[in-house]
Amino acid sequence: MHTNQISSVTKRLLTMSTLGRNGRFGNQIFQYAFLRIYAQRHALEVRVPQWIGEYLFGHRDARPGDDRLPLFHDQVEQATILNQLSTPLVNADVCGYFQYHTDWYLPSRELFRDLFRPVPEIEAPLKAAIEKLRTGGRTVIGIHVRRGDFAGGMHYSAPAEWYVKWLNANWAKWESPVLLLASDELAKVAGDFAQFKPVTSAELGVSVPAAAYYPDYYMLTQCDVLAISNSSFSFSAAMLNDRASMFLRPSRAAEGLIEFDPWNSQPSLNEGARDEQAAFYDRTYMDIAAAVGQLREKKAEAVEAVRDGRRLLANLWLGMNDDTLRIVYNTRLADAQRLLVSMGRPDSDNADERQFAEDIGEQLQKAGPGGVWSTQYLLAAMLYYNAGELPIEHDILMLPQWLQADYISYLRQVAHGRD
Repeated sequence: MHTNQISSVTKRLLTMSTLGRNGRFGNQIFQYAFLRIYAQRHALEVRVPQWIGEYLFGHRDARPGDDRLPLFHDQVEQATILNQLSTPLVNADVCGYFQYHTDWYLPSRELFRDLFRPVPEIEAPLKAAIEKLRTGGRTVIGIHVRRGDFAGGMHYSAPAEWYVKWLNANWAKWESPVLLLASDELAKVAGDFAQFKPVTSAELGVSVPAAAYYPDYYMLTQCDVLAISNSSFSFSAAMLNDRASMFLRPSRAAEGLIEFDPWNSQPSLNEGARDEQAAFYDRTYMDIAAAVGQLREKKAEAVEAVRDGRRLLANLWLGMNDDTLRIVYNTRLADAQRLLVSMGRPDSDNADERQFAEDIGEQLQKAGPGGVWSTQYLLAAMLYYNAGELPIEHDILMLPQWLQADYISYLRQVAHGRD
């Protein structure tokens, strides 16, 4: 046994080597919160790689280093999830989402909130902006509408009409209300709320260059009333919000918004999602196939439709864990993947699309062949890169068996002159 392995065993460690690469910001909030809370409850030493929380919240945890700890995959809704183990997990590298019913986090609510207080130099301009918005006794009504990377099933995009209906029914109840609108697709949803003259974080003149999404996130934590999407991004913001008198979330069962307690709820509502999810996958394939057909017919609107379909599919892959990915790759989404990959790398003049592709390539390079989350980034990269452009070496044996045949077909693009 190597010396570094001996030292790991004699210590009580809990690492999360995937932090920062396994999901987006809302997922990372839950992941880090779980790690620190679990470690505190069981007297464990935390080690994590560099992640955005160090920049935003000033965390300075030790790095995993060369410790080779066994990987423990936490799967919600299975009996093996960490919060149900009879004995604490020690000297392990944990991977998962940890979006348990929030009564598990409730005893550590103050620690949870303390973990995500921004450093003063980031908070000061954000706090000043929200206080300016509140000037004159105005009530800040926050709404988060998520669009860009949402799938079907429990990860659905709630109709803007649900939020508008709720606003119309309640607007007059609040003192001098002002609507703060947050969204990953502002241009697509702003018009739906035009009657309420929404304000955005960008209009408030605040920005965080290394984390462009963070001004929206911070603002959601400061609203007086908050209506979230079915998203860990705004749900975790609700958990950090100690000011709001009311929290609402979308519900398909109610066909509208319902009240909820962020500290006594499931982070994601799963209301009969399975059949709807399968139908969503079918629709996604048909929409992409139709857009590709129009592209071949040289219809102008088809270029944007194919671009949107490519990005949606990439985000779907990036949002799935390994088990889900294996199952979903037997649906029509795999047909959509093959169709788009067969077209080769997109020659795009869209700066946002180019940046998205570059980010995927960087994350794939970090993960490396066979690394945690590497399959997700590889599937996304195949939509934007020709085989010879990938920033990793090709190793078929490092891929899951269900992907190998399609990956071999992808590599054959080289032989057909695509690279």
